[in-house]
Amino acid sequence: AFDVSALIGTSSFVLKSGTLISN
Repeated sequence: AFDVSALIGTSSFVLKSGTLISN
């Protein structure tokens, strides 16, 4: 079974981390 919520959570985390690094 694939956990969509987990994928969304990971994507959000990566996106936020990328923003912090770029800034």
